[in-house]
Amino acid sequence: MLGAVVAAALASQARPVLVVTGHAPEAVEAALPRDRELSVAHNAGHAEGEMASSIKVGLAWLQAHAPETTGALIILGDLPLLTAAILNAVLAKAAQGGALIVAPRYNGQRGHPVWLAREVWGEAMALKPGAQLRELLRARPDDVLLFDVDDPAILMDVDTPEQMREAITAQAAFRERYPPAAPGDIAHEN
Repeated sequence: MLGAVVAAALASQARPVLVVTGHAPEAVEAALPRDRELSVAHNAGHAEGEMASSIKVGLAWLQAHAPETTGALIILGDLPLLTAAILNAVLAKAAQGGALIVAPRYNGQRGHPVWLAREVWGEAMALKPGAQLRELLRARPDDVLLFDVDDPAILMDVDTPEQMREAITAQAAFRERYPPAAPGDIAHEN
């Protein structure tokens, strides 16, 4: 499942692409595609089971290895139906400026990925253990841009092969019912 997320990231305009590993880092890294555009960092604190610790590892890696980076696209590894088009739509909204945090929304519900401008990385890195990224979004509502997309993949958290089959079936049914107006046309303003 992580392979699909990494493939979407590599096919998108996001650079650099970084995978933050947790449990079984050697096995995860061995399963990743060999691509010079892909880097890996390990979250030694993954045992606490909190996403914020992986975000902190990723942001620290970007600060050290990609200091020119103006923002970070936080992509969860358990959303395997995300496409490069969705990732690019978030990046395009972020590039328009005016928001420090950008996220897609489907049917009124915020999804992933979430883009964080460098200006808020310090706050993200200061999240307390057990905190979630949504706390940063709640703390800075005036700095958040949510935009609607026509793809439920931004909400489809998949953790098992059975959930993957269900998600693929649901997404295929959705795309059959609501095909995009044009290839890659998934975002729209309200």
